[in-house]
Amino acid sequence: EAEARTLATAAGVDLSLARVLDPESILSLLSPGGSPDPTRVWLAAELLYLEGLAVQVGGPDDHALEMLAKARVLYGVLDGGVLPSVIPDASERIAEIDRLLEI
Repeated sequence: EAEARTLATAAGVDLSLARVLDPESILSLLSPGGSPDPTRVWLAAELLYLEGLAVQVGGPDDHALEMLAKARVLYGVLDGGVLPSVIPDASERIAEIDRLLEI
């Protein structure tokens, strides 16, 4: 938790807000100047994805499903976009989340 919060803060992503806001609101916060910052969107998606996985370890619950669903929307914004090569492809995460959410 502390490491995730530190990474988020360093990148200008408010993890506490991301947990409670809907995906569209998260995107507006990550879109200074009108277009989403891909790196910040990916980081927010990744942190929500990891939180959803961590919570789901104890068994499926509403919080885990909510975090995974938010992450999926954010990854969807990036799918097919150009991201630095060190960042996992959004389509891989989307496929994994779809499997977890049984979409």
